[in-house]
Amino acid sequence: MIRHLVYILPLFFFGLLTKGQVGENPGAIIFLSEKGSYEVRNADGNLLTKNLKLGSVLRDGLIIKTGPKSEISVLFSNGLTASILSNSSLRISSFKQNCFGPLLKMS
Repeated sequence: MIRHLVYILPLFFFGLLTKGQVGENPGAIIFLSEKGSYEVRNADGNLLTKNLKLGSVLRDGLIIKTGPKSEISVLFSNGLTASILSNSSLRISSFKQNCFGPLLKMS
């Protein structure tokens, strides 16, 4: 567990210092890849699935747990990627970000 925090904490603190990482607008967390076994549970701990479709957008409240020799990767809509290594879990409480810039109007 401590070993996994060593990988995740630097990403967290980098995210706090980088523009676009923390904000008021909802961001998206996209499921990129899988290796091995994992399970997705809701906030109450009920099993939802053991097989996500690549490209799925993960919603707030989900818990992802990886099994032995397993790994999944996710992409945050602000460009950050993260890997959840074997025998680890990720709880998505919420993910918000600032807009990247002014919206473009097309005519």
